[in-house]
Amino acid sequence: MRIRLLLWTAPLVLCVTFAAAAAYAQTGDGPGSLPPVSIPIAVTTLVSLLLGVINMIAQGSILNLVTVPKTWAGPATVMATFFTGVGSFLASAAQPWTGSTAFYALAFGLFGIFGGGLPAFALHTHTTLPRMLRAARMAAKP
Repeated sequence: MRIRLLLWTAPLVLCVTFAAAAAYAQTGDGPGSLPPVSIPIAVTTLVSLLLGVINMIAQGSILNLVTVPKTWAGPATVMATFFTGVGSFLASAAQPWTGSTAFYALAFGLFGIFGGGLPAFALHTHTTLPRMLRAARMAAKP
């Protein structure tokens, strides 16, 4: 139960922190000042951080401190594939963002899931490999 709480609260805290930082960003006039944080930069950074957390879950542990169940690997891989498409489009999208930017980002995410290697990998894992294993077990029986 604590793991689920950690997995849901950590990204939420990150989102609130980055949203507050983006909302209250001040532009500096000095020579060492940083450029202002815009909403597209904040969203792209959040998607990248979310993708990193999802990839850790898909690999089976979070910072090698907390082990997550192996059953989470499949959904985490699908979510990581989706957010990779969304993040890659948002990182290269022209400014300012409009409704069509959001639509195309979602379309890129869905294309990443259904148009990439994920469907073939899932089909291979769930149909071809079990058949091959069954055939090998039947051949090994005396």
